[in-house]
Amino acid sequence: MTPFLRTPWQHVAFVVGTLLAASAASAGTAATPAPTAEHRLAERILPTIGYTPRALFVGEVHGTEQAVAVFANIVQEYADNGEQFIVGLELPPSEEELVNRFLESSDDEVAAARRAMLASAFWQRPATVNDGRASIAMVQLLEYLRALRQNQGSAFEQAVCFQSGTDEAAAQRLQAALAWYPGAKLLTLSGNVHAMKKRPDGAAPALPAYFATEGSFTIDVRTNGGAAWQCRAGGKCGLASLPRPAGRKPPCDRCLVLDDALENFDAIYSIATPATASRPASELVSPR
Repeated sequence: MTPFLRTPWQHVAFVVGTLLAASAASAGTAATPAPTAEHRLAERILPTIGYTPRALFVGEVHGTEQAVAVFANIVQEYADNGEQFIVGLELPPSEEELVNRFLESSDDEVAAARRAMLASAFWQRPATVNDGRASIAMVQLLEYLRALRQNQGSAFEQAVCFQSGTDEAAAQRLQAALAWYPGAKLLTLSGNVHAMKKRPDGAAPALPAYFATEGSFTIDVRTNGGAAWQCRAGGKCGLASLPRPAGRKPPCDRCLVLDDALENFDAIYSIATPATASRPASELVSPR
């Protein structure tokens, strides 16, 4: 068995790179590059928070490498602590069966399970209508989750694909999963508008509002400008520039910032460097 690498992102990069290469060789797909070491967490977040939240919501701008890497590191931290957990992803519920079949696949089954998962219309959607969720970084995250389950024997139970018409309906899917695993924690990655603890006046509640009794914590991942693959006004999807914070420098690099003045989130995960766009998964060689 491969020895476990204790630095979180070293482990993420190693298992993702190894598994992607193996999958590519057996499935005839192009290997995606493992995220680089510059994406690793500068520090663990749970000591900064001071406790282990039952329901943790990570908000992102879709279509970057960095936000997905931050989420993977947080998952690793929960696994290192021996927590039982489920992962919520803002993917269509129609993908859930294929995603979990891949995550649960044995080494003999992984190539076929990966092909079946990536052959779906969601992952193969044209780049011009891809909003950044069906990205190469998301494929890497799923590869990492499977490797975590296989190599570390963690208590990662399942992935829940919770994209719905409303956040209330999405919350119901996530709550049903928590009810099935009553001792488990919930870790979710979604667009930041869905991860807000408080939305502007008049707007419907976001996901965390439905987990008040469980105890929720919300984090917004913020970079120093850069680029993302996303859809803009008018429905045009593609590479887009992200603005730098106006008039201020990021407070720190790759660290969690708690600020009582924040209205929409409990904390910010600050990245002082520009974001790197993660291109559409459809640009991988066809999995068929």
